[in-house]
Amino acid sequence: MQIAMLVGTTVVASIAGKAEDTFAQEVVVRHVAAGDDSVSGMVVNQSDDTVRDVRLLIRHSFVWGNEFHPGPDSPGESYFTTVRESIAPGASARFDFQMPALSTSDVPGHFDTSIDVVGYTEVIPARTAEQLQEAPTVIYRETETRR
Repeated sequence: MQIAMLVGTTVVASIAGKAEDTFAQEVVVRHVAAGDDSVSGMVVNQSDDTVRDVRLLIRHSFVWGNEFHPGPDSPGESYFTTVRESIAPGASARFDFQMPALSTSDVPGHFDTSIDVVGYTEVIPARTAEQLQEAPTVIYRETETRR
């Protein structure tokens, strides 16, 4: 399925199906700080185009104090959140995510938090007819990880 929407002089393209190694290098998460009920960090755009609507998967995994005898239910959770602002090439945007309070005071162990970029929308500048003839371009690209 190919969908592109012309907005002024800009083509907005949803990104899915891009090679995972390319995808993982274009938009990354850095400077992550995680607590028991919150996580924050920076989404960095390393691509050549503006991106927006960066979708993040936050895994708040519980590591049992004794992995050989874990409890009946893991208090770990996973969450999706979206960084909606436009991020220019080479720029970054801060995100903060508040997680629901998880009751673990009587359970020995700790949380490990990881964040993955699972999708984003790329904003690709429109080109003139002359530019298209000189160097054809793809105005629709999809990127989404398959994890």
